[in-house]
Amino acid sequence: MHARLRLDPELRFKLDPTVSWDDNLVEELALLGCVDVVDMKGSYRNANVANDVAPAGYNLPSPSRDLPHFPLGTEPHPTGFRRGPTTGAAPSASKPPQCRPRLESPDMGSERALLLIADIGGYTEYMRSHRMSLAHAEVNTARLLEKVIDAAPGFDLIEIEGDAAFLSRRADTLDADATVAATTQAAVGMHRAFHLERQYVASNLCPCDGCGGADNLKLKFVAHVGEVAAQTIRQRRKLVGIDVILVHRLLKNPVRAPEYLLFSEELYRAGAAALSDPVHEVSQDLEGIGPVRAYFVDIEDLAGSLPPLPDPSWRERLGRTVDVAARGLPYMLGLRRPRYIASAR
Repeated sequence: MHARLRLDPELRFKLDPTVSWDDNLVEELALLGCVDVVDMKGSYRNANVANDVAPAGYNLPSPSRDLPHFPLGTEPHPTGFRRGPTTGAAPSASKPPQCRPRLESPDMGSERALLLIADIGGYTEYMRSHRMSLAHAEVNTARLLEKVIDAAPGFDLIEIEGDAAFLSRRADTLDADATVAATTQAAVGMHRAFHLERQYVASNLCPCDGCGGADNLKLKFVAHVGEVAAQTIRQRRKLVGIDVILVHRLLKNPVRAPEYLLFSEELYRAGAAALSDPVHEVSQDLEGIGPVRAYFVDIEDLAGSLPPLPDPSWRERLGRTVDVAARGLPYMLGLRRPRYIASAR
C-alpha cells in the first residue's frame, strides 16, 4: 500500500483481512485514511476467496479511541457504514457488532502541515516503577502535558497519545526558514514549561514515588512537514496520511541524547539555515517506509539551562499536595483508569 500511495496518493482501497490482522495494523490503516471497505469473505462458499469466519476479527479495537469498534465486513453507505450482502456475514450473536459512524467530513482535502510530537521520556518506567503511586503519577503526567500544550499557542492539539502530545499547524503560509523557526520556538517554550511544572510537582509535600519520581522525566520532540488530510470524527479533527505515519515512526530512533529535537530530512533541508550548530545526523530504516535520514539538536543547545526555581512557601507546597491528592482520588477509588493500565489492555 505504501508503494502504491507513493505513485498515487489519491488511491482508495478495499482490503480482505486475514487472521494475522492485529491492533497495530488496524491503527496504521486508520492513520493512512485510505481504506473504504474491508471484506471478510465469510459468506463465500466453494470459491478460492472463501475464508473461515473468525469471530474475533469483528471485534478488533477501533483505530480511534473515540470509536467503539472497527466494523470489519462493512461497505460504504450514504447514511454511514453497514454490512453488505456480498461481504462476510458477522458471526451469530445476540446483536450485530456496532458499526463505525460515518466521518463528518467524507471529502478530505489535503493541506501542507507542520507536525510536532512532544514525547515524555521515561514515562513507561515511571508508571511501571510506581504502581503504588499510580494515581498521583497519572495526575502529574496530565498536568505536565497540559503545560506543554499551553506553551505552543501557534499549534493545534490533534491528540493526546498516552505520554505524548501530537500537534500541528498549517505550513502553507510559512517559508522554509519560518517553518523551522516555528518548530524550534515551540519546542523551546514547551521544554521550559515542562521542566518548570516538573520542579513544582517534585516540590510538593507528598512522599510518594509518583510525585518525587517526576524529577527523572524528560521531554523530547520529533518534527516533520508534509501533506496530510483532515477528518472530523465526533467534532474532533484528525490528521491522516503517510506523513502522519512518518512523524510517528521517527519517535523510535537511535538518538541517545535524553532531550532533543529531531527534524525529518525534508524539514531540515528546507530550513537548515535557521539552525545553529551543532546539528547531528542519524539514519534509520522505518517500518513500511524504508531508509531515512533525520537531524537532531540537543534541547539545551537551543534553550540553554533552566533558571532555578525560587523555593516555594509551605502554603504553596501544601496547596499543591492537596490538589494532587484530590485529582488522584478518582483513580484510587477505581472510578477512572490510568492511561498506562488502559493502554496495556
